[in-house]
Amino acid sequence: MRPNLSNAGARAKPWLASAGFQARRLGGDARATTAVEFAIVAPLVIALILGAMQIAVIYLAQAELENAAEQAARVVLTNQAPASGSAGQASFQNTVCGYLPALFTCSGVMVDLQAQSISPASSDALVLTPPTLTYGSSGQVTNSWNYAPGSPGKLMILRVMYQWPVVAGPLGLVFSDLANGKLFLSSTQVFQIEQ
Repeated sequence: MRPNLSNAGARAKPWLASAGFQARRLGGDARATTAVEFAIVAPLVIALILGAMQIAVIYLAQAELENAAEQAARVVLTNQAPASGSAGQASFQNTVCGYLPALFTCSGVMVDLQAQSISPASSDALVLTPPTLTYGSSGQVTNSWNYAPGSPGKLMILRVMYQWPVVAGPLGLVFSDLANGKLFLSSTQVFQIEQ
């Protein structure tokens, strides 16, 4: 027995007409368009805003570190640095910390001060490479830093370093460059002690 196709087609026509009407009605409805567009664009805008804020804080921290290094270099430059030794090194680190704002913790500030062997009048090139940080089992830096205030007329190199904590942002936005998830900030000052 063959099915009655004319009867099935007659039953489908009102349903198709109703579906077509519903599709036309939904296609013209723009009430939720703004919410959908916001849901698509909002994560990107929020990520950009948070990233811009973090970059601004990083630039502020780098500027403050540069300022502290310049002020500390002036202390050494004018022969006012504490004498060499562990007590003098701790005192000089506290001096550097005094020039830093509350954003920094003094225990995280690393100071390396050493005399350079070439004379300022020579044609030798002075090549400065950033130090390689070594870490202990609990994640603290284990480097031993130099502290040699130098003598009048000596060419000096002062490095002030800090591991700046950064927060991973949305969409995988990360500014860290160290294995421990922090950003290495550094300021290097090269100067000659007054005679």
